[in-house]
Amino acid sequence: KPRIIAFPFVFYSSDTSAGFGASAVLHKEHYKDEYVSKSNSLALVFFYTLRNQMLSANVGNLYWNNANWHWKSKLTFKKYPTDFYGIGNDTRASDHEVFEPFTFQFENSINRRVWRYFYAGISLSQGYHMLIKSKKNGLADSYFKNHRKEGFISGIGIRLSYDSTDDSFFPTSGSYAEIVYQYHPFWLGSRYSFSRVFIDGRTFVKIPIPKFESVLGFQLNFEGVNGNAPLSFLPTIGDKDMMRGYTGDRFRDNYMIAVQTEWRFPIYWRFGGT
Repeated sequence: KPRIIAFPFVFYSSDTSAGFGASAVLHKEHYKDEYVSKSNSLALVFFYTLRNQMLSANVGNLYWNNANWHWKSKLTFKKYPTDFYGIGNDTRASDHEVFEPFTFQFENSINRRVWRYFYAGISLSQGYHMLIKSKKNGLADSYFKNHRKEGFISGIGIRLSYDSTDDSFFPTSGSYAEIVYQYHPFWLGSRYSFSRVFIDGRTFVKIPIPKFESVLGFQLNFEGVNGNAPLSFLPTIGDKDMMRGYTGDRFRDNYMIAVQTEWRFPIYWRFGGT
């Protein structure tokens, strides 16, 4: 049967101040064989912070024909005053400033299972980027003097993925890997011309302690951008998903590589720690 998980949340961090929002996931197990376990799902997230940051993200996954076909869709609205320290590894914390972009993105990919755990497909990405505000004569303002401040974004790409994990939402064993290449040319209507490569690799290992089964998770990320991309599209270190120990967007450049690991363990009933 279809199932829904919904909950509100409240949080605080140095780069967002206090924030609040809600999330909901509607999912239904669709297909399972000796190689894959797939669920149709729709995930909705919305939050707002006292720094006037707003994010709305909606992600859908649909499988059919014994999970041999997969459609993935993502719709994002983002109005997010963003920390900026300059470009590169040698930026100074004292140069910190804030610029405010607005970003809309709509991404779709159609993927075909080619063998066991492997999928391959094509993707289409469209959106709009606009600079709302930046510090006069600051680092971001200097950057935008030589780069476009707003415009339509359109791209096409290829996606290769491998997924042997035992669960779509909370894997405890197996591995996942994804390679995405996207090209945003002028002839597709994009006002920005750039290409992007993204690699995400993860593996999960159970620690079989009796009555205390926990999981080790490892992740490797690589992201590279070449060309005239919007500033908000340049990869960063420091966010809610990767390298959380750094202030949000502390380092920004055309290329990023990062590795992290986490230990997930049970505490009591439905509660766990990481």
